[in-house]
Amino acid sequence: MMKRKRSTITKAKMLKGIHDILIEEGWGKVNVAYVSSYSGIDRKLLYYHFESFSNMVAEFLSLESVQFKEGSVDSQDDQELTGYLKQRMETLFENPLLKQLLVWELSAKMPALKEYAAPREEKDAKMSVKFNDFEHNAESDTDMQAVFALLLGGIHYLSAYSHHNDKPFFGMNFNDEQQRKHLLNLLDKLLLDVKQMV
Repeated sequence: MMKRKRSTITKAKMLKGIHDILIEEGWGKVNVAYVSSYSGIDRKLLYYHFESFSNMVAEFLSLESVQFKEGSVDSQDDQELTGYLKQRMETLFENPLLKQLLVWELSAKMPALKEYAAPREEKDAKMSVKFNDFEHNAESDTDMQAVFALLLGGIHYLSAYSHHNDKPFFGMNFNDEQQRKHLLNLLDKLLLDVKQMV
């Protein structure tokens, strides 16, 4: 019983080490030697508990605290696309770890990261297709799916940029509450303008 408890504590310390390293120093420092050193745990124990570094990363990425949790939305409601994008913006603002994970996904080729990103990307893709089908008509060449991709990509970039830089991006500081509210209001206006073109 004591051995199992020690094992659970050791694993939890290593997983917390990944969390803290990501927040404090970025994904580039997440490797076997640094996680071991940072956690104060012999690197041999990493292989004993997880078998491989990839398995440890996969277990970390399965934790509840690193999941994107936007609610589902009704594609028949004009305001719901904006609501979905706003939820993503707020999610990224409230959880700085998720900003780091976006950068890690873009920067490293690791199966665990692809598996982690897949459900979110699938949900985003379904959302964009629904809205494209709902908004599109034969007389318009406005592609709401492309608009959605540009807006979502912009939100991801602004959030990641703000995490790595002290300066604003073209005057926009994602971490400043007033400017973030301005961006949220702008989302409404942009989507309203686009819908009027459809």
